[in-house]
Amino acid sequence: MGLRMKPRMKPRIVPPTGPESVPPATPAELEALLAAIAEAIEALVAWDNTAFESVVERQRVLCEHLAALSSAPAPIAPLSPAAAETAHKVRELNRVYDRLLQHSIQWTRTIRSILEAGGHTFPSHASVHFRG
Repeated sequence: MGLRMKPRMKPRIVPPTGPESVPPATPAELEALLAAIAEAIEALVAWDNTAFESVVERQRVLCEHLAALSSAPAPIAPLSPAAAETAHKVRELNRVYDRLLQHSIQWTRTIRSILEAGGHTFPSHASVHFRG
């Protein structure tokens, strides 16, 4: 006689509605991230390292805050329509930002290769480190 196991039921996803739910990101928080990404793009295009370093730090702080919301033990309440629209804008601008960063990394490697081929070596002291 073998053990009979009950079939597992899929858990139902119920949207949080009580005080136990964590508030989602606000449109203002997402707008701040959107502005920071736009400023980083402008700094990259202008080759303004100081502005880029500053805005990357601001992005880091904003992203850590938003990540803390998503890793909270309580469920996250659904986004408002305004926040969902801003989140979509952040996602789209982030794609542009990613492509620009990848292009900048490739361009920097090319310049470095050209300089090294000419016998010029420079110590690398990057203030912003890319994870890849």
